[in-house]
Amino acid sequence: MRTMYRLACGIVATSLAVLANLSYARAATLAEWLFAGASTTGAKAPSTVIADTSVSTLNRPTPSRLDDGTFFSSFHSYAQNGGTTDTLTSAITQASYAGFTITPSAGFTLNLTDLSTWVRAQNDPKTFALMSSLTGFAPTDTVLATSVADGNAGVRQTADLTSPVFQGVTTPVEFRWYIFHPSGSGDFQARGFGNWDNNAANNMILTGTVASAAVVPETGTVTLALGGLALLGGVVLPRRAR
Repeated sequence: MRTMYRLACGIVATSLAVLANLSYARAATLAEWLFAGASTTGAKAPSTVIADTSVSTLNRPTPSRLDDGTFFSSFHSYAQNGGTTDTLTSAITQASYAGFTITPSAGFTLNLTDLSTWVRAQNDPKTFALMSSLTGFAPTDTVLATSVADGNAGVRQTADLTSPVFQGVTTPVEFRWYIFHPSGSGDFQARGFGNWDNNAANNMILTGTVASAAVVPETGTVTLALGGLALLGGVVLPRRAR
């Protein structure tokens, strides 16, 4: 009986040790870009990047219908110039987008929650269409498409990323914000991300969790732990009954 008791204790202890060594998952801001502050030229680096990931700058492809990447201190946003991008198809063809890539470190997974940003338009209404490498970059693959009226005030938009395709991600994920003007009237100043005010609300935020790839215990480990507990109970209870 004593041997059975020791065996049961050993099984339980080993199983709990395995489970305890499984790394954590933490809900957080994975990456954030602030558009307030002084003017800058070129790609926009994130101001916040969570541990166990790497996040690229927010940038345009080359060539692109978007401008050279200046973030003006007066409106904190991308501008669009040249070309005619009056449909999503033409925006995709002419690479009229700004985007970034997030990559989990080896042995870690991403579970995404949402991507939110201020968007604003000037001179005519603009449409912002979010796409990702996980869902595709065809005109029918939008994660979020929103039209913004002409005006200086920004509008906060949030894309829901809780669908299964954005869960348990172990590879790089690229997001692209395509910008076009569906009215076809004019072709200048498709203002992008940020609000008119110079404050901390001018940001883009990607949220979710990052966790060890082993955060979900294998079925065998759980079964072993339960079996050990059952065996321990079967040994201890009769002893106490005496």
